Amino acid sequence: MGTILNKVIRIAKIEMADGRYKIRAADGDLYSFFQFKSGLVDGKKVHTQAYEHFMGNNHNEQFNQEDVVQIGYTESEKMNKEGKMVVYKNIISMFPSDETPSQAQPQPRPQPPIHQPGEVMSSRVQTAPQPQYESREAYGRRLAVHGMANGLLASGKDISEVNQMLPQLMELEMSIEKQLTTISPSEIPF
Repeated sequence: MGTILNKVIRIAKIEMADGRYKIRAADGDLYSFFQFKSGLVDGKKVHTQAYEHFMGNNHNEQFNQEDVVQIGYTESEKMNKEGKMVVYKNIISMFPSDETPSQAQPQPRPQPPIHQPGEVMSSRVQTAPQPQYESREAYGRRLAVHGMANGLLASGKDISEVNQMLPQLMELEMSIEKQLTTISPSEIPF
């Protein structure tokens, strides 16, 4: 898989044909994803991650026109049916966003630094500009709370019960984050 790019878009149009969803952003860019992975697993078709995100990552509802979303996607250059080379923007993830849709170039997902044995880690630490850092932090917190809520739902908790627990889940996430930032990654026992 190529570089994963991230971009915040406003959905202008959604089309589905032949198992492929096409999403036109308000800025005119076209993105797509398939409903099913190629091949079968245990004799059954399996949904792609992008399709599952599209159908349920918008507070357990499908995304719609005018929704603002952060997408993760890859670009691949292929020949279309007319014999022209085209750059396809293939969505791999989709999350709700409260950010303003980006008119700028998409940003690659940051890659973790590669450390050599015995290297002091702080010599390679790079910091992002503060506004971008705050946005990623908020996104990470939302993702953590979504994961905890999904775990509770999967364990059989009722939606109304999980809704009532959201303040506690957010508090738990903050507590976990606080504890994890006080230790170095090498001290985590897994």
